[in-house]
Amino acid sequence: MTPLDHDHSDKPLSKAGVKREATKAALIDAFEALVAEDGISAVGVNAVAKRAGVGKPLIYKYFGNFDGLVTAWATQSKIWGSDEDVFSALTRNPDADPMSVMRDAFVQSASELRDKPVALQIMAQALLGGDELTPGLETAKQKSGGHHDTLYEDGGVFADQNTSALLLVMYAASRYLALRSLSQSNFNGIQLNTDDGWSSVMAMMTTVFDNAMRGADTKTE
Repeated sequence: MTPLDHDHSDKPLSKAGVKREATKAALIDAFEALVAEDGISAVGVNAVAKRAGVGKPLIYKYFGNFDGLVTAWATQSKIWGSDEDVFSALTRNPDADPMSVMRDAFVQSASELRDKPVALQIMAQALLGGDELTPGLETAKQKSGGHHDTLYEDGGVFADQNTSALLLVMYAASRYLALRSLSQSNFNGIQLNTDDGWSSVMAMMTTVFDNAMRGADTKTE
């Protein structure tokens, strides 16, 4: 499958479907609000249902279990990024340079995360070994890389090993900077909690990425 083969069609929802999606959204919002207010340890099926103002069975009906709710929240928050964003960008502009698309996706994803303190808090907890939400988060991570083979395996858009190595390092850097902005805004004199500071460090990352690509191109000439 290529980016242009990907189906982005949307079908209109029935009234029942609209109500279902509204309830699911309320439960996801309740989950995030509870984490923001009381931390991960305070979040559970009963607390989420009460906060959303719905019956607990609806969590199991719509998400299967609590882990399913966590997966839905993490997928919606794009806590791990999303290959879908890359496919969408390439579909909209099939002549675009894939590496530029990936570079811009890193910057956009990190910038979106910077504005989601709950997502950053949960990411930090997961990195430190917290296991309360691990199953749901892991499932979301797998879903976020749903097009991994098409992008990175033999014949994929980014199959070259050196290219994949660069993307891995830049992905890690973008995620680190977003996490750093949550607890320690000062990064080598740059204030990550200000828009100017954040724009500055993202511009630096873009420059490093572009220079690395130019260096790789020179070696292959």
